[in-house]
Amino acid sequence: MKVLFIIERYNEGGGATLALLSYIHNNKEISDYCIVCKEIYKKYDSEVNLKEGDEYCIHEEITSKDYSLIHFFRAGGADYFRQTIEFLISKGVNLPVIITVCQKPSYDGLWLTPYEIRHSDMLVFLDKAAYDDKMYRFISSNNKRMIYFGFDDQMMNITENMLKDYHPLSKTVVYGRGSSLNKCPSDMFDVFDKITTPKSFVIVGNGSKAKVDWISKQSECRNYTIKLIEGKPLIEWLKILNSFDVFLYYLPADIYSSLDATLRQAMLLEKPVVFCGPEAPKEGLYHGENALIAKSAKDIPHLCEQLYHDKDLRRKLGKNARKSTIEILSLKLTIDQYNDLMKEMLSSRRCNHMPNVPLSFYVKYYSKRVVLYLKRKIV
Repeated sequence: MKVLFIIERYNEGGGATLALLSYIHNNKEISDYCIVCKEIYKKYDSEVNLKEGDEYCIHEEITSKDYSLIHFFRAGGADYFRQTIEFLISKGVNLPVIITVCQKPSYDGLWLTPYEIRHSDMLVFLDKAAYDDKMYRFISSNNKRMIYFGFDDQMMNITENMLKDYHPLSKTVVYGRGSSLNKCPSDMFDVFDKITTPKSFVIVGNGSKAKVDWISKQSECRNYTIKLIEGKPLIEWLKILNSFDVFLYYLPADIYSSLDATLRQAMLLEKPVVFCGPEAPKEGLYHGENALIAKSAKDIPHLCEQLYHDKDLRRKLGKNARKSTIEILSLKLTIDQYNDLMKEMLSSRRCNHMPNVPLSFYVKYYSKRVVLYLKRKIV
C-alpha cells in the first residue's frame, strides 16, 4: 500500500509524531509513503520521507505516485487537512481518507470538526473515552474504530536493557513526570509540598515561556530540589525517566491525554506509578496492582508516603506495570488492526465519506466555538 500521511505539525519531541513514525517504520504492508505537514518543529530522523509546504506541494506529491489512501494523523488543529482536501477535490483527486484522532474529539479548542467528519471514510480513536465521546455518538460504528497505539519491539528491548541501570531509591525519593508543561496543574507544587518523606522532583517537558517562568518561580521558594528539563529525543528522555524512583503523574481533571506515551514508557521501565487525573490515561491502570490511583489530589501525598515505606509494593507495582503494558500495547497488534481496516476499505472501494452530520451537532459545535472565542476575548 502507498499511503500519504498528513500531520499539522511535525514534532519528533511529541508523542503523536513518534507514534506515527513507529507505525510507518514497522509496517511491512506500507510499500511507499510520504508525510506532509504544515510545519516542522523538531526533526531528528534523517531517513523519514517528509515534506513541509502548502497544498500545491501536496498535490505535486500525490500526483507523482499512485497513492492508495490518505491518512490524517490528527494531533492538533485541522486547518491544513481542510486546505489539502479542498485543493485535492478541486483537482479531481478522490481517495479514501482515514483520520486517526489523537485526542478526545470534544476536547476544548481541538474539536473534531464537521468538515473532517464529512470528508473522512473512517475515524480511528485511541482510547475508550474518545471512542465513546457523548458529543459524537451520532457517528455510526461502521465509520469508527478504537485502536490502542502500542510500542514496537525496539522500545520493549531498549526499556528491558535499561532496567539493570536503575539503582533503587536512596533516602531521598526522586519523583518525576514527563508531559507538555500545559498539563501541569496549577496546584501541583502545593501537592508536592504535602509529601512529608524526603523528596526531589524532576519535571520534563516543553511549554510556553509563561509556564516555564511559573515553574522556575515556584521552584525557587521550596526547600527541596526541583529540576525542570526541556523535552529530549527519545533515548535521552528514557535515560532521564529511568533515574526516577516514582512516576508521579498528576493531571488537571479537564485535560485530555489519551493513553499517554510517557506514562506507559514509565511502566515499561517498571516505575511505580502514582496517578491522579482524567479517565483516558487511566485506562489499563488498576489500583494496587500496576499503579496507585488517587481519587483526588489530596490523596497523592498519602500514596507517595505509602510507596516510600513499602519496598515490596514498589517492586510489585513496577513488575506488573511492565507486564500489563506489554500485554495491551503491542505495536504489532496496532499495525494488524490498521492493515485490516485499510484492506477492508480498499477492497470495497469505499470512498463515499460519512453520512450527513445532523443539524443538532452543528448547533452544539458552533455554540461551543462562539463561547470559547468570547472567553479568549475577555481574557
